Amino acid sequence: MSQSFKSPRWMRDLNRYLNSKPQFVLSGNIHDRQQSKIDTDTIISETLVLSIYRILKNAKFNHVLLWNSDSGFEEIQTPDLPAIESDILFKRLRLNAVHKKDSAKINHLSNTLDQLVSYDEQPVALIIDYESHLSKNRHNMSFSEHQLFARSLALSQLEYPKPRGSSDQLCINTIIWLVEKESNLPDWLLINNPKIRHIPVTTSSYASRKTINDE
Repeated sequence: MSQSFKSPRWMRDLNRYLNSKPQFVLSGNIHDRQQSKIDTDTIISETLVLSIYRILKNAKFNHVLLWNSDSGFEEIQTPDLPAIESDILFKRLRLNAVHKKDSAKINHLSNTLDQLVSYDEQPVALIIDYESHLSKNRHNMSFSEHQLFARSLALSQLEYPKPRGSSDQLCINTIIWLVEKESNLPDWLLINNPKIRHIPVTTSSYASRKTINDE
């Protein structure tokens, strides 16, 4: 369909800060479908994860991984933006040696963050669907949960833009957290931490919802 399209605020903010922030927290309306413009004449309805994927691919990220507590790690792709050489990336990150069920565990996610952030061969991003994790009590975290957030905090302070792969373009390997509420993450990870950008995902406008429903 051909029509005017204005990117929602969360898309504009993510695009704006991709080259300066190593981590993001997207909270709020994370389950609703989003509108994405895939070319000059086409607007489609898709999940938030796929909308983020398109933004990252347009920003020249070669690989975009998704982690959730059901299926562990997988590389995101769409028919028009297929994943390329996933097996090589998974081998370098040692994800191919782990059973799918084990890769869905919090401790394995935590152990993978260092390798992903330091991966220099190509720009890589990771979307963490933390909302899929059943235990989200920040006041009573398990050892694995605490280790995950402590590692994330440390990495957020160490990461900076640098060339990756054959391109001279400066890039940060990015981590994006998806949560319904910002309070599902510990305060000490986010408060007074300029390295992690919080971006609210608000409810779609009536006009956007009508367009999606009319497809």
